[in-house]
Amino acid sequence: MRIRAKVAILVISLWCVSGIVSGASRSATQTLLVQIRPEAALSYLDNEALLLRIRLAPGARASIWKAQNCEKPAAGAPVVDQSGTQVVALSVIPGPPDALICLTTSDGSIAVTLRARRTNRPPPASNLPPF
Repeated sequence: MRIRAKVAILVISLWCVSGIVSGASRSATQTLLVQIRPEAALSYLDNEALLLRIRLAPGARASIWKAQNCEKPAAGAPVVDQSGTQVVALSVIPGPPDALICLTTSDGSIAVTLRARRTNRPPPASNLPPF
């Protein structure tokens, strides 16, 4: 074979191999967006305390109080400034005993109400199995 033919075959072979290699190195970028939103759940733990589970937005605070309507927090209402699970004694929540229990956040992202419980009612049965 002539030298020109050999060089041409070599150049074509290298060109084909480089196309295969560059095609194999393609990459793609994907994005996953996860949104964690503020939320709260308020329930009776027993006749003397509430169980509060709350996820606050950064910088937000929540207030808990009792009122006939939940328009604005009462003076002296306990303030929650951390996310998590907390027990709140009913005795520290200001307002009439037979009123709604209200919870709102300073940024307005959460508003929860809970009906007043009659004090002569027994606490809810536990869902936990006996020891």
